[in-house]
Order: sequence, then structure tokens, then C-alpha cells
Amino acid sequence: MKRPARLQSARAWVQQFGPGPHGRRLVHAYSVWYHTGLGCALKELQTLEVVLDPDYIQKLQTTIRETSRGTGRKKTPEPEVPAGYGQWWDDNFAYIDGYTEGGFPCGTTWEESSNPEAFLEESPDSDSSSLDPDSIEDDEIPF
Repeated sequence: MKRPARLQSARAWVQQFGPGPHGRRLVHAYSVWYHTGLGCALKELQTLEVVLDPDYIQKLQTTIRETSRGTGRKKTPEPEVPAGYGQWWDDNFAYIDGYTEGGFPCGTTWEESSNPEAFLEESPDSDSSSLDPDSIEDDEIPF
């Protein structure tokens, strides 16, 4: 409910609450009934010219100022994300080489990188001389 509608409704509500200064009960009850903060409830009750104890008003304003300064509920800090996470590595890949058309990463997994011999081993029938470019005959080139 917006403030003008609340103020119009509150005139009748204050009369139902009872005559006389109720102080804390009235401000708290107003804030609960209309779902406002204590500061808003205090301001609207003063707008309606409801008589409240000046000492209580001063204490309430001090409390509102202190809680708005951050002494109330504190936010939990967000964990710091290491550099390169998601771009060059993540929980599954030690190194992300690229992404598929569907957006899935491809690269070297943590299992492969923790045991580099597993994917660097040469097959038993491979010959190291076959990697020498001078040893390749023109007839063997596929293109």
C-alpha cells in the first residue's frame, strides 16, 4: 500500500487502537500492521499528528540511525574467484583448449594432468624416426 492510501486508512486505525499516547506499542503496532519500518511508522504517525513521548522519539531515531550505519545485519563476503577460472580452467579441466558448438569446454582434464605420462606415452610400435620430417617420403604424404 502506498503512503497516501496508508495515511487515509491509518486515521481510522489509530482511532480503533484507542485514545491517548501509547508510545512504543503504537509505533510498533503501526509498523507491523502496515508492513513498514519503524522510521516510516514514526514519520507517518507524526504526519497524522498522533501525540508521542519526545524521549521515545529521540531514542527511536538514534536506534534507526545506528542500524542504518551498518551495525545491523552484515553481508557475507562473496568468495574471491581465482584469475582464469572458467576461461582457462575450471573444476573439470586443468586447461580449457576451446569450446564446442554447444558451448561445452574441451581440453585437458585434471586426471590427465595429474598423470602426464598416461597421455604422453608413445605406443609400443611407434618409431621415433617417423616423427623426423626428412625421413618422410613424398609417396607417404596424403595430400
